[in-house]
Amino acid sequence: MKFEDLNELIQAIREHPEWRDALLAVLLPPAVLELPAQMLAFRQEHQEQMARLERQIALQRAEHEEQIAALRQEMQTIAKSHEVRMNGIEERIEALRQEMLARIEALRQEMFERIETVRQEMLERIEELRQEMYAIAKAHEERMNRIEQRIAEMHAEFTEQFGRVWREIDIIKADIKAIKDDLSVLKGRSLEEFYYRRAPAIFGRYLTGVKVLPPDELEQMLEPHAPLSPEEADSLYDADLYVYGRRKSDRQPVIAVLEISWVADKSDADRARARAQIIVQRGFYAIPVVAGNTFTLSAVEMGEAGEVVLLADGHFKFARSLIGTAQ
Repeated sequence: MKFEDLNELIQAIREHPEWRDALLAVLLPPAVLELPAQMLAFRQEHQEQMARLERQIALQRAEHEEQIAALRQEMQTIAKSHEVRMNGIEERIEALRQEMLARIEALRQEMFERIETVRQEMLERIEELRQEMYAIAKAHEERMNRIEQRIAEMHAEFTEQFGRVWREIDIIKADIKAIKDDLSVLKGRSLEEFYYRRAPAIFGRYLTGVKVLPPDELEQMLEPHAPLSPEEADSLYDADLYVYGRRKSDRQPVIAVLEISWVADKSDADRARARAQIIVQRGFYAIPVVAGNTFTLSAVEMGEAGEVVLLADGHFKFARSLIGTAQ
C-alpha cells in the first residue's frame, strides 16, 4: 500500500487501530515502549512494601496485645493473692502501657518516615521518567519533523519528475500524431496509386471503355458548355481521380469523381458530391465515389441514402448509379 502524503498515513492508522502498536514499535525506542510495564512493576513493588509494613505493625500490635493480656492475667492472679502489692503493680502496668504507647508511636513515626521516603523516591523516579519521556518525545518530534520535511522534499521532487514525464509524454504523443498523420497521407497516396492503376479493372465491372481522365482533359470537355470559375477549376484540379467510361446497362457516358482517403468520412463525400455537381451543371453525367480502407458512420449513411458510391478494396457498395436501370 502506498501513501501520497502524511495525512493519508494518519487516516489509515485511524481506520486500522491495530497498526498503531506496530508503528510505535518502529518509531519509539525499546526503552520508551517498556516504560508502562516498568511503572506497573514499580507500583506493584511499592504496594507490596506497604503491605509488608502493615503486616509487621499488625504483628507487633498483636504481640503487644498478647503481652498486655498476659500481664493483666498475671495482675489478676497477683491481685487475688497479693492485694497489698496492687499499687506497685498498677504503676508497673502504667509504665508498661506508656512504654508500649511510646514504642507504638515510634513504630508509627518510623512507618510514616519510611512511607515518606518511598514517596519521595517514587516522585523522583517519576520525575526522571517524565524527563526521559519528554526527551524521547522531543527527539521523536524532531525526527517526525525531519520525516515530514523529507516527505515534502520527495513530493516536490516526484511532482517535478512527473511533470517532466508528462511533458515528455505530450511530446511523444505529438510525435505519434505526426507519424499517424504522415502515415495516413502515405496510405492515402498508396490508395490513390492503387485506384489509378486498377481503374480499368475495377470500373470495368459496370463501364466499358474505362480510362483515367486527367483534370486538364476534363476541363477542356467542360469549358465549351459553360466556363469554369477559378474556384470551380481549383476544386476540379484538387480531386484525387477521374474515371471515364460508358455504362454497360444503357451506354450512358459516365464520369466518376473519386475522393480517396484511408479513413473516408463525410468531408470526403461532400467534396466528391460538390465536384460531381460542377460536372453535372455542364450537361455530363457524374457520379461521386468515395474510396477508402474504412468509412465513418456518416459516410456509410450517405452511401445508403444514394448520395455517393463507396469503394473499398476494389469493391463497390451502394453502386446503383453505376449499375443503371437495365440491371
